[in-house]
Amino acid sequence: MFYFGFDVSQTAQAFFQGLNALLEIYDPDFLQAWHKKSECQSASTAKQLACQRIAYTKEMAAAEAELERVYRKLYAKRDTEGQAKLKKAQALWIEFRNANAVFLVNGLKNEQQEAVSQIKEKANMTQERIKVLEAELETK
Repeated sequence: MFYFGFDVSQTAQAFFQGLNALLEIYDPDFLQAWHKKSECQSASTAKQLACQRIAYTKEMAAAEAELERVYRKLYAKRDTEGQAKLKKAQALWIEFRNANAVFLVNGLKNEQQEAVSQIKEKANMTQERIKVLEAELETK
C-alpha cells in the first residue's frame, strides 16, 4: 500500500487504498519505484549503500555512454593531428578522474562508503567533461 508514515482516518485510508489500486493498474513502474525508494530509505546503512551504489552505477553508465557519444562526435571533426591530441587528452583525463575520485573520498568511514562515493564523484566529473567537450564541439 502507498504509505506516507502517519496515521490517517478511515476515509483517508480508503482514498490511499484506491490510489494504490489505480497506480497498480495504470503505472505499476511508478509504484514499484516508490516501494524500492522507501525500502532504500528505511533500510539499514548497508542496504542504503547498496541502493546508492546501484543508482550511482546507473548514473555513471549513462554518463559514460554520453561521454563516448560526444567524444566520438568531436573526434570525427578533427584532423589527424587533432584526433591524436584529443585521444591523448581523453586518456589523461580518465586517469585524472579516477585518481581524483579516490582523493576526494579519502577518509570516509569504510570501504563501502568510499566505493559508492567514488562512483558518484566519477559520474559528476564525467558530466563536467561532457560539458567541456560539447563546448569544444560548438567552437570548432
